[in-house]
Amino acid sequence: MAKPKMRTILTTLLICLALGAGALAPQGASAAIVDEPDESPKWATASLSISWWFPAESNSYTDVYDSTGKAIWRLHFGFVPIARIVQLEFGASFGFHQKGAYQVGVSSSDVSGENVMMTMTPFRWGMKLGFDPLPEFPVVPYGQLGFDYILWREHSSSDSAKGGKGGWHYGFGLALLLDKLEPMQASRNDANAGLNDAFLTIDGTKLDYLPAWQQENVLDLTGWQLTVGLKLDF
Repeated sequence: MAKPKMRTILTTLLICLALGAGALAPQGASAAIVDEPDESPKWATASLSISWWFPAESNSYTDVYDSTGKAIWRLHFGFVPIARIVQLEFGASFGFHQKGAYQVGVSSSDVSGENVMMTMTPFRWGMKLGFDPLPEFPVVPYGQLGFDYILWREHSSSDSAKGGKGGWHYGFGLALLLDKLEPMQASRNDANAGLNDAFLTIDGTKLDYLPAWQQENVLDLTGWQLTVGLKLDF
């Protein structure tokens, strides 16, 4: 009678050890899953950027405000219907630009002592198409194309003028994945707040105005822009 009892005890111990080992293994796997969760679906994007605008030379704008780079701040929001391998985005942005100078005579081109200020509010609608072959891919190249409309106002102590001009832009850029710098923090941001990816974006765009607006011969805003921004995907 003692032998069967001993076998029962040994069998029970072995079963307990097996269950204990099995319980430990899933806990380790769960910890890995918590530390590195799967990437959440991507559906929207937002970015804050600054553009250096270089207008075409020898026109009514550069005659007064010179041709060096002009800062334009932009806030952008977009919708991402496709986010795997090919990343497609439709979005809109608005910006702000202001530049002061001295008045220039129309006939003589002499600079006077009177201050003049140009204020612009550029609006932009368009699409971006990027190549993102793998999750957490470090560099995403993209191209962009869209429509622009700029509200402008120029004023001095003695006079003011305002209007709007429409055109289109096209260009190319690179999005550098910032999640690679702090991957664990990026995973926690994704799990807790739905912040899928954070990028540093660098792109160049060419801005051309439609003939209907360019024929006004009031203000030529044709030129190209170099833009650096912080882009967040959700």
